Amino acid sequence: MTVLLSIFFTCLFYSQLIKDGIKNGLILLSDQVIPALYPFVLLSSIIKQNYSFSNSYFLIGISFLSGYPLGAKIIVEHDFSDIPLSSQELLLLCNNPSLPYLICYIGPQCLDNPFYGILIYFCIIIGNIIYVCLHHFIYKLHGSNNKQHILTICEKSKNKTANLFHDCFSTLLNISNYILIFSICASIINSIVFIPHFLRKILIGILEITTGAYHISLLNINTSSKITILTGIIAFGGMSVIFQTYEMIQNSKLSIKKYMTEKAISSLIAMSVMYGIKLLLQLWKISQY
Repeated sequence: MTVLLSIFFTCLFYSQLIKDGIKNGLILLSDQVIPALYPFVLLSSIIKQNYSFSNSYFLIGISFLSGYPLGAKIIVEHDFSDIPLSSQELLLLCNNPSLPYLICYIGPQCLDNPFYGILIYFCIIIGNIIYVCLHHFIYKLHGSNNKQHILTICEKSKNKTANLFHDCFSTLLNISNYILIFSICASIINSIVFIPHFLRKILIGILEITTGAYHISLLNINTSSKITILTGIIAFGGMSVIFQTYEMIQNSKLSIKKYMTEKAISSLIAMSVMYGIKLLLQLWKISQY
């Protein structure tokens, strides 16, 4: 009851902030999220209803390209028993930001160079692979049975077309709902003047990565530092993506707590990989003189 009253009075006294947050969220949805996600949401729904397409390695490839949280959706809806990794490991490995998102938005619009988007994507994937390999090796070393697979059985509808579009709509609606909620939270945090400016921008990124990436791009720091910070934030996904992922896996036995812990560790690895690449580039430049 206390929480509900707090939310009610926040909406009452900070209506302009709420309005700005919703407006920013709707712009984000129309300009970035829905155009980028809809083709993959539709493809995922088609694959879900036509199991003849369900080749494990093909599905992993699709999940790599689909972006948050569709990688999670694909993992829980298909059988990966022929893959030597558990579903929890596949969830971390395959639930990533999409490459087009990084090339078309993060690179050119936040960092003024599309190549930086590719570099961030590379570091995120490498971070995930390193963590999954270490995790899998440690379980094998201790003789534990880590190869656990989760399959969410989906009901088949007689009207496949209606079911297809319902699945697409419900997925996009759930994603949109969380983006709007966290856009409002970002708007409120951005207005809290006693929080240091730099920390405010980082907190916004931890809440919602696209809005956070825009705010971080405006910080008065060098591009190298922006790339490293964005690598960590985008690798983690932000709380908006965490809740979207939970929406996809809640009917399975996959653990969102484990996923958050694993994402946090793999994001630190991704930042370390990015730092290592920048260090190597600096050493290479020095050697040219």
